Amino acid sequence: MKDSKDIGFDIALKKILIVDDDRDFAQITGQLLEVSDYKIDLAYSEEGVLEKLKDFHPHVALVDIYLGKQNGFDLISTLNKLSPKVLTVLVTAYPQKSFSVEALKKGAYDILFKPFDPIELLHTLQRCFEKIQLENVNAKLEKGLEEAVEIFDFQKIEDSIKTDANDVKNVEGNLDLDQISDLLNKNKSHRINSYLEKIGLTPREIEICNLITDSMNNQEIAKLLFISLETVKTHIKSIFQKLGVKSRLKLISYINSK
Repeated sequence: MKDSKDIGFDIALKKILIVDDDRDFAQITGQLLEVSDYKIDLAYSEEGVLEKLKDFHPHVALVDIYLGKQNGFDLISTLNKLSPKVLTVLVTAYPQKSFSVEALKKGAYDILFKPFDPIELLHTLQRCFEKIQLENVNAKLEKGLEEAVEIFDFQKIEDSIKTDANDVKNVEGNLDLDQISDLLNKNKSHRINSYLEKIGLTPREIEICNLITDSMNNQEIAKLLFISLETVKTHIKSIFQKLGVKSRLKLISYINSK
């Protein structure tokens, strides 16, 4: 099976996989989204999802929490492994907070509670595709950074800055001080993100960590990432638990020490 990163992630297609053992609900939801110019496919079980992924490469998967004897939590984990670029939105008629926490831990991007208004569904999907578009832009920027890392000897650059700022102009590439400083900061950020990933933070949690260190509050983070305030709070609680800190100040201090 091909990973989504291998087949190209053409956001213009806006493909959605609806996974629900309630066939009537899945079909009605699919019809609504087709009218809104989304390309839709349906699956009614985990086995059905695996079969669909052979030929259909969705950007977003709407996954019901209960799929007969199976559950959507396990399917979210499976999707994250097989197609890590796919955003999963958990759909449930049970608004327990524990479900929300578990879904986010498994890697869900957002949660919808049945019965939901069609406008709410469309707004959720809009946030999903805005995030995908932003990630595509960031991926291009990161690729440019990786190419820069290959070209420049960052240790030599850093040593030059510490020794004598005037020597920077002699570094290969003739970058000015601001450009060099920017590249060094990006390189440091890349190292910190790699460390946070190794100790178990999810990509979304790492993203929120970076925004916290940039002094953004919860409301600003929610707006920037197109997620709810409650989702931000749940992620921050998980981050605190994983890093063993109890406040934003401690979190910032922890990250800056790495």
